[in-house]
Amino acid sequence: MDNEHSAEVWRLTITLLQALPDWDQATLAAKSGLDPSQISEYRAGKTVPRRKNRERIAAAVGASPALLDQMEAVLSNLLTAWENGQNRGASGSAAAVEMSGDWGTSAAGIVEQEAARTLEELALLRSRR
Repeated sequence: MDNEHSAEVWRLTITLLQALPDWDQATLAAKSGLDPSQISEYRAGKTVPRRKNRERIAAAVGASPALLDQMEAVLSNLLTAWENGQNRGASGSAAAVEMSGDWGTSAAGIVEQEAARTLEELALLRSRR
């Protein structure tokens, strides 16, 4: 995975993690023990946090390292599927998506598989609260 792809995956991941408890960036920074400027850099996709900081952010919202790994994998796969669809000329119209065929099918399959696993992990998180 190249650095640009990693930064975009993490930008999406931190956005979702922040949304779970409905926190703003300042609250997420305070709860995770990170500087607000770091959170801002991650949210903007400018830098990819080291594993330790990713885990601190996940732990702050009550997400396990396993859930963090799943979220990153799901978002990476979805981003790749979307990029592949864009590279094949899928403009978002029904006809373009239909013509690209497998991109829509693979994205749907990824969503179904990963959503099921992620929902199971979220259910566990909620039951612990």
